[in-house]
Amino acid sequence: MVHRFAHPRFQRGQKLNVGIVGATGLVGSMIRSILAERNFPVGQLRLFASARSAGKLLSGVVIEDAATADYAGLDVVLFSAGVWAAYGYVVPLVVNVLDQFTTPSMNVQIQLSSLLGFFYNIALACGTVMQLPLVTMALTAMGLVTPGTLMRQWRYALVVVFIATAIITPGDVVTAQLIMG
Repeated sequence: MVHRFAHPRFQRGQKLNVGIVGATGLVGSMIRSILAERNFPVGQLRLFASARSAGKLLSGVVIEDAATADYAGLDVVLFSAGVWAAYGYVVPLVVNVLDQFTTPSMNVQIQLSSLLGFFYNIALACGTVMQLPLVTMALTAMGLVTPGTLMRQWRYALVVVFIATAIITPGDVVTAQLIMG
């Protein structure tokens, strides 16, 4: 029986060639540990980081320069920059903005479960947004869009982003602004 979400190229139990961009940072190490903990079917693991880290060994794997590396042959490429943006920038920014609304008579009670849920949602959104250049590159490589088409249609894309953001975050202006960029 074929799983309904299965890709025709991959068989159940087949190992995937995985690349992690930003592998030397905190989020990259978290991605590596999650892959190991979940027994993700990794065939070949390739790690990418800045030129400063290129050539060093990390967990027995040579780190490649993310800017000059050839990503051919990888089945899955995981980017840690989007999650870092949520962890290091967006969530602290939102917490600080919300803190500005407090008055001296208010008692701030941040619940860990609510904060983690918020962080996971923002991390998912930022991680998805960080993948859009890769999607655009893939669509261009497949010939579905051209750079000229993208340049001519940017106004329509902006309207679609505004509408999608309004649907995703009805009535929440702060989150809508974060999602729109």
